[in-house]
Parts: sequence; C-alpha cells; structure tokens
Amino acid sequence: MEYRRRYSRYQTGTAAPKYNEPIRRPKKKVRVREYRKIEVSYREHPLTAQRRKTMVKICATAAVVFLMLTLVVAINGLSSKVSLQNVKIQENINDLQEQIEKINVDITTSCDIHSIAQDAEERLDMSFPSDDQVRYVVLDEDLPTEQSENIGQNN
Repeated sequence: MEYRRRYSRYQTGTAAPKYNEPIRRPKKKVRVREYRKIEVSYREHPLTAQRRKTMVKICATAAVVFLMLTLVVAINGLSSKVSLQNVKIQENINDLQEQIEKINVDITTSCDIHSIAQDAEERLDMSFPSDDQVRYVVLDEDLPTEQSENIGQNN
C-alpha cells in the first residue's frame, strides 16, 4: 500500500506502469503457549552412568600414558646429562695423561748426564776442570781401612 501512495502522482498517462496491489495474506493466529511443569528426577540414567564411567576410564588411561611418557623423557634427559659428564671427565683424564707423559719426558731428559752438565754450566757457572786441576791416584795394593783413612786426611 505504501508503494501505491508514494507513486500515485506519477500514475497518470499511458506511459505509467501498472501497479498491482499486494496480495493480502491472512494473519497467523498467535498461539498462547501452555507451560508444562518440568519434573526433576535425581536418578541417573544407566546409559549416562555407563558413558561417564567409560569417559573416566579413558581420561585415567590418557593421564597414565602421559605420565609414563613424561617419565621416559625425564630418564632420557638424565641419561644424556650423565653421559655428557662422562665425556667431560674422560677429556679431563686424557689431558692429565698427556701432562703426565710430558712430565715423564722432562724427568728422563733432565736426568741425562749431558743435561745435568749443561744445567751446571748455565745455572751454577760450573765448568769441567782443566788438565792441571785433575789429580789421578792409582793404588797398586789394597790398603787396610786404617791406612786408607789416614791417606784421606793427609790430602
């Protein structure tokens, strides 16, 4: 209807479009709802109880599996930590063995007669005696011990 009112002034002449009135449909009857009283039951349906038990079992199984997997991961972490410590200790042992070998080489070279002579010359300013400083003693017979002591005191 409103459509017709708006354009009614333009509907003069032969060029104006023809307007069809809208189809009127009967109005629906408003139905008054009757509210029913809801009955509350505190008993659990057997099917619901069974489903609840099944879900509790599934959740408990999932929790146990999660805990087991967490335990496996924790044990693997501990294992890798211990193996890393073992590797560090082994490296330390190898370094110490190398140091021991170097020290042993130094000891054997320092006990050599040539290195002892060289150290005496460099550190203590010692030198080999010349020919006029050397005295040779040659004994033909074995002397008793008393006489050898006296000889040692005379020099």
